[in-house]
Amino acid sequence: MKPKALNNILVAIDLSEATPDVIATAIMLNSTHNGKFWVVHADDSAPYIDSPKNGKVPDPVTVDTQSNDAEVVLAGVREQLSRAEMAAEFIRLEGPATDSILEKAKEIDVDLIVIGAHRHGRFYRMFFGDTGDELMARAPCPVLVVPKKSEKPT
Repeated sequence: MKPKALNNILVAIDLSEATPDVIATAIMLNSTHNGKFWVVHADDSAPYIDSPKNGKVPDPVTVDTQSNDAEVVLAGVREQLSRAEMAAEFIRLEGPATDSILEKAKEIDVDLIVIGAHRHGRFYRMFFGDTGDELMARAPCPVLVVPKKSEKPT
């Protein structure tokens, strides 16, 4: 069985602390697969009823994920990709994150979805669900979950 080429890769970011690690993973994937990258951010902040070409990874860019301004965070992401000489299409999605990401993944026929890992407690999951779990269960393609590596030891 011949492995499927990764021509379309959807990189879903939520502008959290995991974002720089997710983008760094996309940069590494680009160095070996050189497919088309779609960086999407699903803005699900409104209430809803339903719940590098040369193989070198550049130094990480400090992305202010504590900023309330999505444009500031996205500018840092663009800079991180630019340093790696990596082109990507940026798309902002509106609505519940899981549904929006899955809809876009099907629309552009992606071969891989890349997301960041989060740790939420039972209470959070009970009321809000877990985007990563839902994506892994319902995605039309493999989902790569990137652990948060840049966490400072406590």
